[in-house]
Amino acid sequence: MTQRDLAHAKKETAALAARFSTAEILKRVRRLEELRDHLGRNIHEALAIEVAFLTMFTIK
Repeated sequence: MTQRDLAHAKKETAALAARFSTAEILKRVRRLEELRDHLGRNIHEALAIEVAFLTMFTIK
């Protein structure tokens, strides 16, 4: 796989890296994976997305 150098995004990426810990990032990734699983089942999509966003952005 070819790696991509996103020179224009380095400043924003560095700011995000300073803002979030590795543990916080991993928790948010887990929530995204849960959302993917929920959307793959017979679950109301709007509700699944709402719950995912609430849990993703209220992690402390």
